[in-house]
Amino acid sequence: MARGYKTPTQNRLISHHNEPRTLRSGHPPNRQHSGPPELRSPTDSTRPAMGRTLDVLLGRTTKQTARLKSLLHLATKRIAVVRAHREVRCAQARGDVEQLLRQGHPDRALLRAEQVIRERGTLDALLLLDAYCALLADRSALLDDAHRDCPEELREAAAGLCYAAARCGDLPELQEARALLAARFGRGFASGAAELRAGCGVNAKLVQRLSTALPSLESRQMVLLEIGADKDIPVRLHSDAADSYEDPAGRSHHGHGHRKKRH
Repeated sequence: MARGYKTPTQNRLISHHNEPRTLRSGHPPNRQHSGPPELRSPTDSTRPAMGRTLDVLLGRTTKQTARLKSLLHLATKRIAVVRAHREVRCAQARGDVEQLLRQGHPDRALLRAEQVIRERGTLDALLLLDAYCALLADRSALLDDAHRDCPEELREAAAGLCYAAARCGDLPELQEARALLAARFGRGFASGAAELRAGCGVNAKLVQRLSTALPSLESRQMVLLEIGADKDIPVRLHSDAADSYEDPAGRSHHGHGHRKKRH
């Protein structure tokens, strides 16, 4: 066999050895930045808009909305804990009213009935807030809509959380949730809800349940009559007991004209 002659098998091996590494691996060379701009593949600068559309179509959300959804789930868990604690406090206050009625102290029972009303109001408010958190978490995809305004179906829930954030110290998650909602729908939306401006969307029932105003005399009397009927205790509301009582600081209050709001 001649010295310069190579078999077909040898020629194939030599050709394969001399091929560029990128070609032998089956991957074409990187040409991402070659060619005119209009022919290049989408870069990072064009991906946000495209990615946003895909996120909406695929049910994905932005980082802010994902954070808000996580906060809402945490708030729901904390609400359950706070509700259990408040139920205990309400039961204790109710037991105090019952004991005072049995001892023949309707005037002191009338004062203690205020705590029963407050605890009941807080429990009702927590139920509303729990429903708001669940609604916003379930409809979180709507928060990523291109429109700046809050969707009408979420307005009451979003405004309610913004209003309650400054009034429910037991729920710190609402503070950050309010900041995220303000960033999404504008500070005017959050401040309008907190200040109860016209058309803010806050449910009047939530405002009433979180009110710090002194419960009316009639509502406190109703608590006494309710507990008395439930425990088979005769309740006699004397005029002096109904119209005069002392607060925990020892100050006397008389009639309807001296009931003031607490700030």
